[in-house]
Amino acid sequence: ASFISDALSLRTVLTIVAFVLTVVSSVVFSYPAHLVVLVIVFGAASFFDQYAKLVFAVFRAHQNVRIEVMLTIAEKAMLLTGLLLCTVYSKGIIAVGAIYATANGIKFAVALLMMRRNHRSVRFRYRPAAWVTLLKESSPFAAVFVFWSISYRIDQVMLEHLRGLGDVGLYGAAYRIIETLTFLPEAVGAALMPAVASTVMLVGDRALAGVRL
Repeated sequence: ASFISDALSLRTVLTIVAFVLTVVSSVVFSYPAHLVVLVIVFGAASFFDQYAKLVFAVFRAHQNVRIEVMLTIAEKAMLLTGLLLCTVYSKGIIAVGAIYATANGIKFAVALLMMRRNHRSVRFRYRPAAWVTLLKESSPFAAVFVFWSISYRIDQVMLEHLRGLGDVGLYGAAYRIIETLTFLPEAVGAALMPAVASTVMLVGDRALAGVRL
């Protein structure tokens, strides 16, 4: 519980810092006003989504993935309903961003409420010394994630310079469809991971004896 509390607290601080830097950089680089609004809206959506995933990690640690599955399905249903309404009523991109932020915000709020109700020992704590230790231990994984994120997003930056924002929008829309279709295998993997990890801890390599590709 102590380790999870420190991880939650550190993630909160880092996420807030990243969100503030994103908004500030969009202003410093003189983005148009509507782009600044988009950065704030989609940044809030990303904040809620990533933090909800961290809360879900607490449930996974206790082999309780039912809440994650239910909340993720509810989030997808809200997104689908909202996006259909935006299409029917011809709403703009800011409305779409607001839908993403609202759906992810509700998912995060309910997940946090359920965590506080079911795991009272997990709480936010101010322990900078523990944060430094966590940062040192996680730095290799952070470096991998940074380079992965760059390689995953650099194509959109290149496409903007080559063809313009219109093609970037179409490209991003196609990616959204692909990301949506990966929800089911990701959900199955999330449900299996805690049980697999516990089995390996209990019986070691014998747990892999029946694995077939």
